[in-house]
Amino acid sequence: ISGQSVYGGLACAASAPVPAGDGDDIAVVERGVCPFTEKVASVEAAGGYAAVLVFNREGADACNAPAGMTVEGGIPAFGVAPRQQGYDLFQAPFDEAACLAGDGT
Repeated sequence: ISGQSVYGGLACAASAPVPAGDGDDIAVVERGVCPFTEKVASVEAAGGYAAVLVFNREGADACNAPAGMTVEGGIPAFGVAPRQQGYDLFQAPFDEAACLAGDGT
């Protein structure tokens, strides 16, 4: 799978909507707040995505800690990637100490 990475936020029904993709984009969404299957459903509803990558959330039990996920959906879903990898996709600075000190949401 290859395509442009597009930040999709939390991709929860109660959060900001995922922006529409261009057909072969990869939605990059954050772990937390809602189930993984809801995240994939939100990406599918936005349309235009070939896959979903979930990256880890803030918190002492998250950030770059390994994690897995169980998800159902109609497009491939990958994760949970270390939080730093999610930041790296967008060339954004990452501070692990600040991430670990985060509130976990």
